[in-house]
Amino acid sequence: MQKATANAVNAMNLSHKSMTLVDGCCATGSLFFGIKTYPWQSVILNDLNPLRTNFLNVLKNEPLKLIKLILDADLSFIKQPEKKKQIISAYKYEISNYEKKRENYKHVDSNAEIAYKMFIIQCIDKAMIEGSDKILKRVLRFLPAHLKLRNATITQDDCLSYLKNDNVNKLVLLDVPYIGSEHTCAIRGYNYKPFHEKVADCLQNAKYPFLYYCRSTPPKSDTAFTREQGEHIIKMKLAQHFMDKGFYFEKVRLDKDIELMISNQSYDKVAQFQWTEFEENIT
Repeated sequence: MQKATANAVNAMNLSHKSMTLVDGCCATGSLFFGIKTYPWQSVILNDLNPLRTNFLNVLKNEPLKLIKLILDADLSFIKQPEKKKQIISAYKYEISNYEKKRENYKHVDSNAEIAYKMFIIQCIDKAMIEGSDKILKRVLRFLPAHLKLRNATITQDDCLSYLKNDNVNKLVLLDVPYIGSEHTCAIRGYNYKPFHEKVADCLQNAKYPFLYYCRSTPPKSDTAFTREQGEHIIKMKLAQHFMDKGFYFEKVRLDKDIELMISNQSYDKVAQFQWTEFEENIT
């Protein structure tokens, strides 16, 4: 999606110097970091998850502090199963408490210690554990990321607040929890029942360019239906909000899934299509 987003933004006829780039659900900023460094008037990176906003704010304001924490750490525990298990458990406990404490805050924190622990967990709490060499290679990207974040404001608001037409000189990237997969990546306590309808209404009336991300294939975690049944359900939900409403669609093929980028901009006459009939293939 990084590459597809970069290509789409590059193909749009935008006046970067007079525009704000808004990434409404930025996570740790992968879409933003994948785009060329345009001379945006300003950049807003927003997410409701306080762990993600804290990490980005640390990268922006205190990258050397975070780098020092990683370089000073004894990462030999990664190869010691029992010790690794204890450290992961302790880090997860602290991270969870921090997230609960700050989930209703509007002010974005800059806690390097939590950013460090979140980073380590991301690297080692998975099937393919990253060794110290690979972790240090990741650290080399922190300073370029810091430089790219200099013009960015990190916020922790509901993304719906950025979808209004109060400022039309903006490009909005909107990678929200996908329709049908909210349970796997949702913000705790957020009511998603009216959310997607509100988003679709805002985008239908948008006077600013946008890229909205969704998936036309069901999540792997959904085992209640066959793949064909799951695709049909997702298609019906997407059709309710986006079919035959003038939007432009681009399919982005991943290993086993199809992502869709929906826009109100026609930037690629070959890759994009308009979905006007339910029978059309969107996978």
